[in-house]
Amino acid sequence: MTRITSHPQRETGASARGAVLPAAALLDRPPRLPPRPAGPVVKGAGPVGPAGAAGAATKGGPATTGPATVGPATAPAPAQVFAPAAPPSAEPPRVLLVDGDPVSRQVFGGTLHADDQVSLVATGDSRRPPAEWPLHRADLTILVSGPLENHVLKAQDVNRRGGRTLLVGVDWSKHRLDAALASGTSGCLSKDWALSHLPQAAAAAATGHIVLSPDLVGLCVAMQPADAGRDLAVRLRCLTRREREVLTLLAEGMSTGEVSDCLVVSPATIKSHVSHALTKLCVRNRLEAVLLMQAALGCGVQHGELRPGEI
Repeated sequence: MTRITSHPQRETGASARGAVLPAAALLDRPPRLPPRPAGPVVKGAGPVGPAGAAGAATKGGPATTGPATVGPATAPAPAQVFAPAAPPSAEPPRVLLVDGDPVSRQVFGGTLHADDQVSLVATGDSRRPPAEWPLHRADLTILVSGPLENHVLKAQDVNRRGGRTLLVGVDWSKHRLDAALASGTSGCLSKDWALSHLPQAAAAAATGHIVLSPDLVGLCVAMQPADAGRDLAVRLRCLTRREREVLTLLAEGMSTGEVSDCLVVSPATIKSHVSHALTKLCVRNRLEAVLLMQAALGCGVQHGELRPGEI
């Protein structure tokens, strides 16, 4: 399961960022796939018919395009579970896929194109500089790297231009993960995990969340001992009540904008509280602070255990 913590890093803009050469000279067209079948598709957490009789799988899990098969008259029909529908006016985030391997680019491009959670607007070759990518067309740039490749510097370049990035790669190390998060990227995924979960992760990253594949979480924050609750409570006592409240809401999955609306303060004030919390907790970035709060909540640390009498 994807671990997602809220924390928008910047405003999404549609302004052009740098000179853009003709797309035909730089980019591949999104892969052409067969048209999607007409008719409604039922999404669910499991088959809606008997075992082995489920329909073709869709991105959320097993699904069927027809009614569930019912056994004898006395047997009740299996319950159908429908995925929540997006608001009719909501547009899927626009995604740019950049990959130096044509085969990998085709595979990931096909996965993104076939999923309605995102809109694949273009694909490109990562061997070209970011200034030649159509960054202004996308809300998120996905950079896929292979063995012996590292796109952290290119991600940093895109982030400086006002974009959001999601890194997909192999051979992750703690040093590389730390460098990627310090560059301002919106997430890091292992390539094997991304094969099945890239659309969901991209949709979350494009809307202001930080995304890590489960196998990378251990590289980011060390595992806590059994009595971690008391130690975490001690560490969090240095925070003011409002700073803990902000981190708690972020740990529960809210974005910066949602936290500001909930607490009736400006987003700049929320960012200021987070910045002060980073210094007091001696952590390197917002993600570590939010994960620390999530660990505290998971260990049963409550607000009542963290009141030293400060403001």
